[in-house]
Amino acid sequence: MPIEQTEPKKKYWEKIRELEMTKFPEFKNIEVYTPPDTKEYFYFSPSWYFHAGMITEADVKDLIRKDSKILSVGSGPAFLERMLADLGIKKENIILSDINEAVLPKNFKYFVFDMYGKWNIPEQEKYDLIIFPESTFLHERYEDDIEKEKALYGLISEALKHLKSGGEIRITHNFAEIDKYIQSVRERLTRESNGVQFIENNKRVLTVKMI
Repeated sequence: MPIEQTEPKKKYWEKIRELEMTKFPEFKNIEVYTPPDTKEYFYFSPSWYFHAGMITEADVKDLIRKDSKILSVGSGPAFLERMLADLGIKKENIILSDINEAVLPKNFKYFVFDMYGKWNIPEQEKYDLIIFPESTFLHERYEDDIEKEKALYGLISEALKHLKSGGEIRITHNFAEIDKYIQSVRERLTRESNGVQFIENNKRVLTVKMI
């Protein structure tokens, strides 16, 4: 009797890839989309974030089950966030922000501010997960190492003000040099005793946890 061949089980990010090719024509044949009217910005596909570990299947289940809130800083057109809503996370629990209001979907709650300035968010607003899905442009905005380290510290410090106990901050990055800033930022945050549990860095995502 011939052995029946079974297809390997799809990974979760591969399932997301199938969904996004239908939902977002921009990503039908590519994982990184650059709008035709600009060369300054680009956007990753939702599946890219799942593949990179910015968002996981477990996160989606927890956000649904626990009725948790997520803040996306620098979300742009919110390709990832719209996919999360399709996966079952309440739209009112997905909060967007960007420096450019014109690109933000108007059917989501959002804030408009520069992530490297003071955040235009009410002090009482707290989130279970804060993500920086698109590029933080740290290298483009700042020239020397001191400025970059100070900017990264400021970015994390501002996010911590709006993070719930037990929550996480996740920052997308694509440069190896971030490692040399992380240690000093970690030490400074630890000295300030603001509840940071640890800072972990893989090749694509920097994670900060709150005790």
